[in-house]
Amino acid sequence: MLSFIGAAGLYYGYSFKTSSREISYVEFIQNYLEKNDVKLVTLCEDKTGSTFKFRAIVDTVQGERVHLVLP
Repeated sequence: MLSFIGAAGLYYGYSFKTSSREISYVEFIQNYLEKNDVKLVTLCEDKTGSTFKFRAIVDTVQGERVHLVLP
């Protein structure tokens, strides 16, 4: 039982770790979308605040990962 709680805590902590930098919507359009540098866009729930927001995680052709918080 204790190992299950530990594993759940590690998963919970790992899910909040961000491996991307935050960008604005204008920066996304100008620097990534117009230059056709978007490989994949993943939508997920942003659990960092008390309100329910969503985050778009963008994987680029160059291998970079950025995200923007959606309103």
